[in-house]
Order: sequence, then C-alpha cells, then structure tokens
Amino acid sequence: NLHTTNNELAIGDNPASAAAPNATYDGLVVDGSAGTWINIRSRGDGNVAYGRLAFSDDTRGRGHIEYRHKDGSGDDWMGFQTAGSERLRIDSTGRLLIGTTTEGNESADELTVASSGNTGITIRSGTTSNASLFFSDATSGADEYRGFVQYIQSDDVLKFGTATNERLRIDSAGRVLIGTTTEGSANGDDLTIATTGNT
Repeated sequence: NLHTTNNELAIGDNPASAAAPNATYDGLVVDGSAGTWINIRSRGDGNVAYGRLAFSDDTRGRGHIEYRHKDGSGDDWMGFQTAGSERLRIDSTGRLLIGTTTEGNESADELTVASSGNTGITIRSGTTSNASLFFSDATSGADEYRGFVQYIQSDDVLKFGTATNERLRIDSAGRVLIGTTTEGSANGDDLTIATTGNT
C-alpha cells in the first residue's frame, strides 16, 4: 500500500473521489476511505516522552508542534514553537498559555498571556464590523451570553452589558453613560446616569 505519483509519497489504498496528486509540491499522503490518521507514537512506561512534528529549512528547528506526556502524571501538554522557542502551550486541563509555560491561576485561568515587555490582547474586526468579548456560563447556549464588552465601529462607542442588555457606554467624546444610551448634554456632560426609578 505504498505508492508514489509525481512528487507525492502515498500510504494506503487510494479511496474513490480522492484528490489528484500534486505535481508542484512534495507531499506525504495517507489515503483512507473514512477516518485517516498520522500517529506519532512514543513510549508509555511512565517516563517523560514526547512526539514532535518539526519544520526546518537549511537551519534545523525553525518550528515544531510537540506533545509531551508522562502517562497522566499532570504534565500532558501540547506546545507550539517558532524560532527555537515555545510560543504557545495547551496544558492538560485545556488552559491556553501564550508567551509563557506557567499558569497564572491553577484553578481558574483558561487563557494566560505573558511577555517581558508590554502585554495585550487585540480583538480585531473588519472596518465596518463590531469587535466583541462575550462572557457565558455552563447553562448558556451557543448564541447566549451573560455579559459582554463590545466596540461598535459605526458609532465609535464602547458598550458594557449584562443579561444581554447594555448597561454602560463610553462614547467617542469620552462621556460615560449609565443606564442610558442618550447623552444628557451633547456639549457638556461627562457622566449621565438614567433609570426608570430613583437615580
């Protein structure tokens, strides 16, 4: 079940309706009619072991994807490396670590971003779209959320909401609006608070 065509080295029986061989790029193809796997195996005797997919040019170690394990001893993680250094890790509890291999909070963090200089997370949208950060819990559906922070590009405002409703807004002039989306004075107000009851 090993065969070559053009620049491809293929393993397995060529399934019906499979893509044609690539005559331009070198490739390794694993043919399968249904599920298909490439399995990088390492020892499973309780000692530290790893499997790695490496990328190189005339210099070795340009980048790699690595899974390191010790048979469930708490150090099972997947790491991604560029330019000789690990840049991203997914640990055994599913936490995503960027720029670090140390979790910020053992019990809570799902995303940790670290840097020796300035650190930032950028949420970028199209020039006519909105950028949003949503917060949900275990009972929320795929399209539900308990709170949000959202930048509205068309109005150049930043909104904060709970229970799917906007509660606070910072507009393009720097005014803070609480419980309302309408400024009390277009020229003077820095803070506007509105409610249907006492204020």
